[in-house]
Parts: sequence; C-alpha cells; structure tokens
Amino acid sequence: AADACVAAAAALNVTEPCSTGIGGDAFALFYNAASGKVECLQGCGRSPKGLTWDVVLAHPDVVKRSDGSADMSPWSALCVMVPGAASAWEATVK
Repeated sequence: AADACVAAAAALNVTEPCSTGIGGDAFALFYNAASGKVECLQGCGRSPKGLTWDVVLAHPDVVKRSDGSADMSPWSALCVMVPGAASAWEATVK
C-alpha cells in the first residue's frame, strides 16, 4: 500500500502542483505490524549541520532585540531549506 500512496502523491505533483509536490515536505503515519505501533515518517527539509543557533544569530540578516529575542526577514537566505518530499517518498517504499 505504501507504494500506491507514493504513486498517488507523485501523480498529484503533476495534477495539483500548488497543493503537493516534490519541492515540498511530506509526512506519513503508518502502522508498523512488526512493532504493533503507529509510527510517523517526517520528510522535513534539512538544515546544514554547521548551521547552529550561534551562526544564525551572528548573521547580518538577524536583528537582535534588547529583550534577547531575535528577528529575521522571511526573505533571508537563512529561511531556505532543502525539500524533504523526495526523501520521504523513498523511505516510504523501503
């Protein structure tokens, strides 16, 4: 059944590209018969290993406030992530 779900998601990528697609994220809940538990597959985008909170705070796109919080423009390159849908689809069928 997992391969049918991935096929449906791929078909929707063509027919409804604004709703779903390979350029986004994917999540799935599935029943693992071996463990008897419902599990979650999270196909979220990844950040580089070296992108720590300290690196983010030191970036010029980040504005530090006097109360210790920080703000950043949604147009900053720091807001970009790698889409995780393709990896999630692959993990789903494996």
